[in-house]
Amino acid sequence: MKSCNKDQRAAKTFEKQLVIAVDEAFSFLGESVKLAIYFHLQWKFGINREEIPSRLEDFPQAIESIFGIAAGLLEVLIMKNLRKNTKAFCEVVDPNHFTDELTFVNYARRVRSIYENLGGFEESEIVVSSGEDRIQYDR
Repeated sequence: MKSCNKDQRAAKTFEKQLVIAVDEAFSFLGESVKLAIYFHLQWKFGINREEIPSRLEDFPQAIESIFGIAAGLLEVLIMKNLRKNTKAFCEVVDPNHFTDELTFVNYARRVRSIYENLGGFEESEIVVSSGEDRIQYDR
């Protein structure tokens, strides 16, 4: 049996939480719709459910191809679910920074990075501000 270090366990836990967040967002549209989305992700884009955390660049593009402009709403729902599941709170200090920098991919990467560095969250906070690339987290 392989032993995993703390960082590997945190990474796997984050990946699981991200997949759960995606499941919850897709389930919001209905169970049959969720299954249809996963089918199209696999068939058309070669992304299966478990690969979403490792294919963060491809996933939003695939969702946008399926849903068009409405994909942004799903991404926001996924980010909200990820926040709930990891207990990571993201405060946007500058709204201009939000539109330019806080994409689904950037958000997921930042949460993953902090999650792995802390080995998990217990009511943590992420602060994104303009002028500098600053991420603050509190435990």
